[in-house]
Amino acid sequence: MPQTCLIAAHDPWFIQLLRVYSEESGFRVVQAYEGQDVLPLVLQEKPATVLLQIDLPGQVKGREVLRLLKRDPTASRIPVLAFSWQDQADASDIEDIVTAHLQEPVTYKAFVEALAKAGVQCHERTKALDEKTLPEKVTAPDAPKAAGRLKHKRE
Repeated sequence: MPQTCLIAAHDPWFIQLLRVYSEESGFRVVQAYEGQDVLPLVLQEKPATVLLQIDLPGQVKGREVLRLLKRDPTASRIPVLAFSWQDQADASDIEDIVTAHLQEPVTYKAFVEALAKAGVQCHERTKALDEKTLPEKVTAPDAPKAAGRLKHKRE
């Protein structure tokens, strides 16, 4: 059975991008759209990693989700890759909580490198597959085209 990753994000284009990257890397994907859903899903699914968009909405916001995950004995052992439009200097308040912070838009190479830094095993897609399916960087205007070229499995 493949490892699971939890995508906690609200932006549909970004969700699509992370889903493609995750599935291409051999993960089964589960999804949380609001902050209050993250910790219960982490405890239920025990994912290999959590991919968290920092500006996640909900009753519990993204930064508070990080604090909740860090305080929970089970969840605190799961690496969290945080994503935001902020650069490293602006995201310094989360450095000690997350395994890696990636600035959006995220490339597949940066995604895989962050997983490696977190100690999460994945299956990198081949360069040939990369060239045929998804450009190295997808921005919102390109995302529909990329999504149309890729078929992903529904759970």
